[in-house]
Amino acid sequence: MKNTTYKLLTATFLTALSIISYADERKSKMEHINPKGMAVNPAFSQAVRVKAGSDLLFIGGQNSVDAKGKLVAPGDLKGQTTQALKNLQTGLESQGLKMGNVVKWNIHIVQGQSVKDGFEAFQGFWDKRAKPPAITTTVVHALANPDFLVEVDAVAAY
Repeated sequence: MKNTTYKLLTATFLTALSIISYADERKSKMEHINPKGMAVNPAFSQAVRVKAGSDLLFIGGQNSVDAKGKLVAPGDLKGQTTQALKNLQTGLESQGLKMGNVVKWNIHIVQGQSVKDGFEAFQGFWDKRAKPPAITTTVVHALANPDFLVEVDAVAAY
């Protein structure tokens, strides 16, 4: 009985160690890069390296429609950005991921909109971390639907 308990405890301990090692290994697959000679900004990294063997999730452009396809917050960039991020978050969570798994954002804002309003919504969703993702923001003439003011897509790493 004593020997069986010892073996069971040893097996449990070794399993726990392998789970911890696996979690640490997965964390180390992402490297946030801010090279010397380039500006450092707490809102984004200049580059993010995801090492081979990682699974990636590519989430296509999300805009301000709800689950029924109805436009949310017409004419309101902040409201539309919030809905687009909710949609993106739903996509991440459906695959067991969180916003913190995002390594690259692409944000497209229709010209004439206050970029500040979009960034305020974004900051409300984004957890401030020491190692933020790479981000590209573009100002575009129009999106697929003339009522859309913003579209956001992302790449996340498991």
